[in-house]
Amino acid sequence: MRDRVRAWVILVGVFLLGSLLAAGGAYFWFKMHPEIRGSHRDGGPPPPRGHRRLPEMLEMTPEQEARFGEIMKESRRQLDALQKEQRSRIEKVLEETNRNVSSILDERQRGMFAEYLEDIRRWRSPGGRERRFGSPRGPDRRVPPMPPPPPGGGTPGA
Repeated sequence: MRDRVRAWVILVGVFLLGSLLAAGGAYFWFKMHPEIRGSHRDGGPPPPRGHRRLPEMLEMTPEQEARFGEIMKESRRQLDALQKEQRSRIEKVLEETNRNVSSILDERQRGMFAEYLEDIRRWRSPGGRERRFGSPRGPDRRVPPMPPPPPGGGTPGA
């Protein structure tokens, strides 16, 4: 009986180790070969990688290529500004949401909610996500701070 249990443990261990190695190998393979990753939503091949190929593909002259670079830099500046504007608006909505959720919780739940938000903040901080899924998006990606408890410290309407 003991040998049978040992055999099952070894079998499951080998299976799990193989799964882990396969997942790790696939992760690094796709990281090294991004052109292979997934297909387009419509089932076709993925689209070409960005605007960097356009000058070559369109056989632009050096003058056209220089102007194209200026256009793309200006476009990137505008998109970055729009993204920054939207990020601040999103953070305001999240702050209000967190404040509203906090207002319906009792003291114990507010503590648990604060821990949850802190975990998210740590995960989004530089280095937090890197340990698990690759580089974080940047230091300006933060979760809004935990709102203060409502006056009186109790649940609303109590």
